[in-house]
Amino acid sequence: MIDPQKIIAHRGAWKDFHLPQNSVAAFFKAQELPIAGIEMDIQFTKDEKCIIFHDDEINGTCINSLNYEELNDFSLSNGEKIPLLKDFIQNWNNSHLL
Repeated sequence: MIDPQKIIAHRGAWKDFHLPQNSVAAFFKAQELPIAGIEMDIQFTKDEKCIIFHDDEINGTCINSLNYEELNDFSLSNGEKIPLLKDFIQNWNNSHLL
């Protein structure tokens, strides 16, 4: 049996829960599980916003060539917008789940 304290939710708890990778929903779902932590991917946009997003590209365009406002045209499969790291941290702290 795997020790849950050695499990890290890679890009959140997405696979078994049909959530988008690196989504706020996947991170909050991971928090409900008996695991040691979560892993997330960070990218910088052209206007130097720090976002949570795995790939270097979206629809064939490099993330670092787009301003964050331009990324708001895209949604994850559950309707979430691509999250800013600072917003995620603020929401995480406000959730009292730490």
